[in-house]
Amino acid sequence: MIIPTMGLRFEWIKGKRSLIHRSLVHRSLITFITLLSLLNTACERSPSETETGTETGTETGTETGTETGTETGTEDPDAPNEREEGWGYYQDSDFYLEESHTSIIRQILFLQEEEPGVVAGFNLDGRVSEDDDEVTCGHSDLEDPEGRGGIDNQFATLFRLLSVIVEDTPQVAIQGAINEGRVLMMVELLGVDSLQNDDDVTLRIFRASGRPLVGNQGLIAPYQTFYRDYDFPMSEVSGVQIRNGELQAGPVDFEIPMDVLDANFPMTVLNGQVRMKFSEDGSFSGLIGGSVNIDQVLDEFAIVVSGNEDDLVRPIFKANADMGFIDGECQELSLAFEVNGHIAYAVHQR
Repeated sequence: MIIPTMGLRFEWIKGKRSLIHRSLVHRSLITFITLLSLLNTACERSPSETETGTETGTETGTETGTETGTETGTEDPDAPNEREEGWGYYQDSDFYLEESHTSIIRQILFLQEEEPGVVAGFNLDGRVSEDDDEVTCGHSDLEDPEGRGGIDNQFATLFRLLSVIVEDTPQVAIQGAINEGRVLMMVELLGVDSLQNDDDVTLRIFRASGRPLVGNQGLIAPYQTFYRDYDFPMSEVSGVQIRNGELQAGPVDFEIPMDVLDANFPMTVLNGQVRMKFSEDGSFSGLIGGSVNIDQVLDEFAIVVSGNEDDLVRPIFKANADMGFIDGECQELSLAFEVNGHIAYAVHQR
């Protein structure tokens, strides 16, 4: 299968390994694919206590619950002026939410088709499209492993072919950015009575700051404390339900901080969806997905890279856009990624 690339064919890239043009395409693909992936998570213990982060399996390690970030951010306009029920005071004017369950996203994984046409994701547009659907620019929807149709995850189809070129470089770069604390995202659930069944939960997604400690599995160790980063907006969805340990929320637009390889800028995810499956130890696995405006991301990309690298990859991604149909052209690319997280503590500020 050849991906339509407006004249840029992968056989040409792979066959001319000595050409500098190929190395630029390779570097540009790695950087842009990595950006797209960074959409890109009931604990009764206080974050001021010392915790032993022992995970099910092989990861063990003693972590201090008072390990905090170095950025102080700005004041929270929603913080209470006086001590109120449900707010626990951490130190000085910093506080945490006592009746909440907070996780740090510590792993973001690429998804590829398990077999042709089968991949995890979300039905973002509420349609089941065939390959003659004008609204999706001729890209048919997929089916997830559970047999649900209408799945919008065109990036997974594209990445299956691009992975021949970029190999595992984007995955390694993403994990490094997370472990180094450059891309820390937290998922906070408010009003949680049970992680198995609950009819009314509020979901928050926000950026955090801190210096994470990494366990011997190569992932951020659980039960650490991080500060909410007020330089980035927080997204919130209320009225969310948990059924049999699984939560799904959306649609919601949110921003993801890009700070990896040559790029550093916020990326807006449109029509965002989140699915989380909780384990007995409070950790979760799930999916996060949505769509991104290709021109918007590449215009930001062009600012932080040299030369015309954005022009090299733009035709590839534009030709595979399947959402945001305007004036006969799709402006957005659908995507989804596997995410895994574990219990952490979020400190807010007045």
